[in-house]
Amino acid sequence: MPAEITVEVHEELRALLPGFLDNRQRDLLLLTQSLDNADFTAILRIAHNLKGVGGGYGFDQITALGERLEAAARSSDAAAAATCITEYARFLQQHRVVFV
Repeated sequence: MPAEITVEVHEELRALLPGFLDNRQRDLLLLTQSLDNADFTAILRIAHNLKGVGGGYGFDQITALGERLEAAARSSDAAAAATCITEYARFLQQHRVVFV
């Protein structure tokens, strides 16, 4: 079984976290569909959003993946985008939240 990735989230975000994570799952679905359609404009938009929202909730890994995915989308690099999307999916499956 893959190692869990611990994410520390401020206690005051507890009530907002389920919605945040639901939105990230929707992003994953949209990213996968966009990659299937070679829609790098959509990937770029979603990646830019990920870059912005991750850190605000303590998910710096999402911010970093968003940055890498944004670069892949800007250069229309499907292989790099696919790698980032796979890593994003793995992160969403393996993270464990600890409220601080």
